[in-house]
Amino acid sequence: QVISARTARQMTAMLHDVVTEGTGTAAAVTGYDVAGKTGTSQIPYSGRAGYQPGAYNATFVGFAPAEDPQLTAIVVIQRPTPVFYGGTISAPVFSQIMAYALRQLQIPPPAPRNLGPDVPAIDASAAAAGSDNGPATHPLPVTTAPAHPSASSLPRSTAPPPKH
Repeated sequence: QVISARTARQMTAMLHDVVTEGTGTAAAVTGYDVAGKTGTSQIPYSGRAGYQPGAYNATFVGFAPAEDPQLTAIVVIQRPTPVFYGGTISAPVFSQIMAYALRQLQIPPPAPRNLGPDVPAIDASAAAAGSDNGPATHPLPVTTAPAHPSASSLPRSTAPPPKH
């Protein structure tokens, strides 16, 4: 075991926050809790010190469902222009890929659960608003993905459920 269960829960909660209120909101998948991290990096010169002017990699890496990870993916887009931020360029691509994969593999959203006392609970104002996303102690409320025009064009699965 590389890290403790407590540390894993805390990291998951922080990575979930990236998608719910941070730089990765465009990575959300409707009906699922997603956890992940955006990245924007300069591209170094090959064979010498320094970075290429205006050359960037935009990334998003994440997993879903956050409470019980079944899939993980990374999207790396090299030299996007004119915008080059991972949260703007790669996160929406991640959302579309993850939504498609979850549907294709027929992975249902897990039932909400409390990950433990060391993980922050949702704020009281959200619970008071009458959320139907599970108990107020659940640290990872179900999120709603931003509208992506091409998301509706993704093929829907007609495959029978997998046999276990």
